[in-house]
Amino acid sequence: MTGPNRVNRKSIARSLARGGGLRRAHGLLNAYWTPLIKFPGRPLARGWYVYGVRLAAEMNPSRRATFVSRPFRVGHPSLR
Repeated sequence: MTGPNRVNRKSIARSLARGGGLRRAHGLLNAYWTPLIKFPGRPLARGWYVYGVRLAAEMNPSRRATFVSRPFRVGHPSLR
């Protein structure tokens, strides 16, 4: 990320493909269903983050999609 309002989606997708990232979660998702994704561990530190998800079909792992959120800030005073 080059700033709080810019996201390098290709770089994030590469990191997700390598298994990189701050937190990871694994599980099964059903089509046409909105899942709740929970990450184990401690709360995030203050700063800017993006939320990236990489999905792959179980029966055809080459069929995959990557989704990246807009940047969001954790710990900003106006959020309290």
